[in-house]
Amino acid sequence: MNNKIIIIWSIIIFGLITTIYIIGINNNRTKEYNLLKEKIKNSTIEYLNDYNLWPEKDITVKTDELIDNSYLTEEDLKYNNSICTAYITITKDNLDYTYKYDINCTYK
Repeated sequence: MNNKIIIIWSIIIFGLITTIYIIGINNNRTKEYNLLKEKIKNSTIEYLNDYNLWPEKDITVKTDELIDNSYLTEEDLKYNNSICTAYITITKDNLDYTYKYDINCTYK
């Protein structure tokens, strides 16, 4: 009886530790991804401001454009051991702009 209780508690503790570990890894990746999106968004806003390209309806900016014009570097686009490229579509909604991201990452 005592061995069964020890085995059951061991399985429960192992399951809890594994769950906490997985949640921690996913949370860290989410933070890194959100930081990547924020870098891209801020660089895009700076690019649009400098060249006065704010759209009346919508515009799509590719990260290659931002790199070519020195608003981003390839180092800025690293995520989870990969290099990312992105298309950012900016749409004017009444008085504000919305941003839609299409980010693709490839391992190198």
